[in-house]
Amino acid sequence: MPTEYNKKTDRGMASRDIYELAAEEVTRRQKSLRNAASSYNLNHISLYRYIKNKKAYESDKTVTPPSVGYQKRLSFHLQRRKN
Repeated sequence: MPTEYNKKTDRGMASRDIYELAAEEVTRRQKSLRNAASSYNLNHISLYRYIKNKKAYESDKTVTPPSVGYQKRLSFHLQRRKN
């Protein structure tokens, strides 16, 4: 019987609302990206990526809204079976 995996860090656990608040700080209130990320306890690169994806979504360049955290991926075996 396999052992259940326990996460050892809290990476990728910030909610979308927190990213929205931090993005608003950067875009509307002209706060620096690193200061906004540190005040909301986020990674500055992740916040930059979220803002970039949000701007692309708002300007109709992408169809999918910006996402937060890790995406669940299927294994190669399940992807082949799906097709």
